[in-house]
Amino acid sequence: MSIAECSVPASSGKAKARSNVPWWNEACSKAVQDRKKALKTLKKNPAEHYLLNYRSP
Repeated sequence: MSIAECSVPASSGKAKARSNVPWWNEACSKAVQDRKKALKTLKKNPAEHYLLNYRSP
Protein backbone atom coordinates (compact mmCIF):
# COMPACT_ATOMS: atom_id res chain seq x y z
CA MET A 1 0.00 0.00 0.00
CA SER A 2 1.47 3.37 -1.00
CA ILE A 3 1.47 6.50 1.12
CA ALA A 4 -0.96 8.22 -1.28
CA GLU A 5 -3.50 5.41 -0.94
CA CYS A 6 -3.33 5.74 2.84
CA SER A 7 -3.62 9.52 3.06
CA VAL A 8 -5.82 10.50 0.08
CA PRO A 9 -9.41 9.25 0.19
CA ALA A 10 -10.76 7.63 -2.96
CA SER A 11 -13.65 9.34 -4.72
CA SER A 12 -16.72 7.53 -5.93
CA GLY A 13 -16.01 8.59 -9.52
CA LYS A 14 -19.53 9.90 -10.01
CA ALA A 15 -20.26 13.57 -10.65
CA LYS A 16 -22.95 15.24 -8.60
CA ALA A 17 -26.09 15.85 -10.63
CA ARG A 18 -27.44 19.37 -10.78
CA SER A 19 -31.02 19.83 -9.77
CA ASN A 20 -33.26 21.41 -12.37
CA VAL A 21 -35.09 24.60 -11.55
CA PRO A 22 -38.53 25.31 -13.00
CA TRP A 23 -37.74 28.86 -14.14
CA TRP A 24 -34.73 27.95 -16.34
CA ASN A 25 -35.64 27.91 -20.03
CA GLU A 26 -34.08 28.29 -23.48
CA ALA A 27 -33.94 32.08 -23.14
CA CYS A 28 -31.78 31.70 -20.03
CA SER A 29 -29.46 29.29 -21.83
CA LYS A 30 -29.20 31.66 -24.79
CA ALA A 31 -28.40 34.61 -22.49
CA VAL A 32 -25.61 32.65 -20.78
CA GLN A 33 -24.22 31.55 -24.14
CA ASP A 34 -24.28 35.12 -25.49
CA ARG A 35 -22.57 36.49 -22.37
CA LYS A 36 -19.80 33.87 -22.58
CA LYS A 37 -19.29 34.71 -26.24
CA ALA A 38 -19.10 38.43 -25.43
CA LEU A 39 -16.51 37.75 -22.70
CA LYS A 40 -14.41 35.67 -25.08
CA THR A 41 -14.51 38.48 -27.65
CA LEU A 42 -13.62 41.03 -24.97
CA LYS A 43 -10.62 38.99 -23.83
CA LYS A 44 -9.35 38.70 -27.41
CA ASN A 45 -9.83 42.41 -28.16
CA PRO A 46 -10.28 44.66 -25.09
CA ALA A 47 -11.97 47.57 -26.85
CA GLU A 48 -14.59 49.76 -25.19
CA HIS A 49 -17.48 48.70 -27.42
CA TYR A 50 -16.78 45.02 -26.60
CA LEU A 51 -16.80 45.91 -22.90
CA LEU A 52 -20.16 47.65 -23.30
CA ASN A 53 -21.47 44.63 -25.22
CA TYR A 54 -20.37 42.35 -22.37
CA ARG A 55 -21.89 44.55 -19.68
CA SER A 56 -25.23 45.09 -21.42
CA PRO A 57 -28.09 42.93 -20.14
